Amino acid sequence: MLEQIKEDNLKKKKHTVPEIVIPVGYDIADILDMDDSDFGDEQPILIEEVKLRFERNGNEQ
Repeated sequence: MLEQIKEDNLKKKKHTVPEIVIPVGYDIADILDMDDSDFGDEQPILIEEVKLRFERNGNEQ
């Protein structure tokens, strides 16, 4: 029930996909904490798509 309400609210809003920028010299593992062992058997409230953008040398993007 709660999941359906959240999903309906997202559909009503014009939802833009969030973007995570990875700076030059960093790896995705340096930026994002992917160790979920601290959470036990808990599940996330919401899973959504994000865009990853890796910056390049010389101000190219």
